[in-house]
Parts: sequence; C-alpha cells; structure tokens
Amino acid sequence: MTDVVVSDRAADWLRDVEGETSKRIRNKLHDITDFPGHYLSRLTDSPYYRLRVGDYRVIIDWDKDRDELFVRDIRHGAYD
Repeated sequence: MTDVVVSDRAADWLRDVEGETSKRIRNKLHDITDFPGHYLSRLTDSPYYRLRVGDYRVIIDWDKDRDELFVRDIRHGAYD
C-alpha cells in the first residue's frame, strides 16, 4: 500500500473547506493507495500528477521508489 503525505498547504485547505468536500477528497486519497497508477494522470510538461475528485484537482508528487504520494496542492476549477 502506497503512503500518502500531505503538504501543510494542502492540509490547511482540507481543514478550511466544506466538510463533505474534504471527506470526498480524503476518501479518494485513501482509495487510490492500492493502485495509484490507475487513478493518477501525469501533468503535461511537469513532474507532477493529478487526481480528479469532482470539480477538484489534487496535485501529487509520486515517488515510485519510496512508494509515496506527496499531496502538494488542491485546486477547485483548475481547468475552467
């Protein structure tokens, strides 16, 4: 199972956002730990990946050698 580490910025965002949205994102992060490659899409011209959760995008740095997902940021409507 892949470990998930959340940046201070993303943790603050999860604390400040509406309860149901935070819960959905946390649940999705838990769900992807068995097969992250199935859920993550590489960002164009970037070392990072994205996870889509409804209208939100979770920006992730995936260290495959350490089997760790580092949540860098969470954005709403990032591609509008």
